[in-house]
Amino acid sequence: MEDNTKSCNDVELVPQSIKSYTSWTSGILNGMPVVCEAPQNSDNCWNDGLCPANCHIYKNHTWQFLASLPTIRAHSAAVNMDDNHLWITGGTYTPGIIEGGTSIYVFANGSVISGPELPYATQRHAMVRLHDGSIMMIGGYGNSNLNEKKSHIFNPLTGLFSSGPTLIYGRLQPGIALINSPLHEGRPVVIVVGGWSELDSNGIGSPDKTEMLDYTQTNSTWVEVPAVLPFKAHYGNALLPTLTGGVYLISDYDKYHVYELVCDSTSCTWNALPQNIDGWCCYYPQAVYIDEETANCP
Repeated sequence: MEDNTKSCNDVELVPQSIKSYTSWTSGILNGMPVVCEAPQNSDNCWNDGLCPANCHIYKNHTWQFLASLPTIRAHSAAVNMDDNHLWITGGTYTPGIIEGGTSIYVFANGSVISGPELPYATQRHAMVRLHDGSIMMIGGYGNSNLNEKKSHIFNPLTGLFSSGPTLIYGRLQPGIALINSPLHEGRPVVIVVGGWSELDSNGIGSPDKTEMLDYTQTNSTWVEVPAVLPFKAHYGNALLPTLTGGVYLISDYDKYHVYELVCDSTSCTWNALPQNIDGWCCYYPQAVYIDEETANCP
C-alpha cells in the first residue's frame, strides 16, 4: 500500500500575550489559520482590565497580528461564515459572570464589526456551519443551566435564530462537526462529542457519549451513536471531519493522542491513531485543516 504520509516542519508557536493558559477560538480566513486569544479566570490581567484579546493569522509560515477585539471573550465559540469572515459568539468578559449575548465578525482584512444578538447569553457552547450556509449553535452555559441541551439555527440571510431539537445530554465545551455520514446514506449530519454537564450525573454528564442529528430530515431528533469513547472527554474538545464520514478528535483529557471515529452503514468505532502528539497537548485545543504549503511540508 502506498504511504501518503509526509513529514512537516514545526508550525511556529502562537504569540501568547498571556503567560498562563488561554481559551482560544479559531477559524480559516482565505485559506490561512486564525486564532483569537482570551484569558482564563485565573489570569491577573482580569483585575487591572488589561487582558489582551488579539487575533493572529498564520501567513508565510509565521503568525502575524490580524485584529484586536473590542472585548475579551473567554470561552466563546467561532465559526467561518465564508472564506472572508469569522463569527465569534458569546463568552464571558468578567470572571464568573455570563455576559455573552453578543457577537462579532472578524474579517480577513483585520476589520471587526458587531454581529447579531444571540437568543441568550452563553459561554462554553459550540457552533458549526451547515451545508446550506446556516449556523447551528448548541449547548453552553448561561444564566440557566437549561442552555446545556439547547440547539438553535441561525439564518444569515434573514438574521434570525430558530429553535432546534433538544440534545440528549447536557454539553459544555463539546466538539462539533458536520460530516457526510455513512450511517445516513451519506447525508450531511451534525455530530457532537464530549463535554461536561451540570444537569446530568452530578455534574459529570456523558462526556464519553456521541450523538448525531440527521437535520435535513423532517422532524429529526438527536440520536445516540453506540460508539463509546475510551475516556471521558469532559471539556476542551476539537473535531475535524474525515473524508470517509467520520471525525478526528483532539481532547483536553487525553493530551497525547488523536482519536478517529470510523463509521460504515451500520456502526461506528473509536480508534486511537498510531501517531502520538509530540509534547503535552492541549488545553482547550483548536483544530483546523491547512494545506501543505501553509503547513510547510517539504
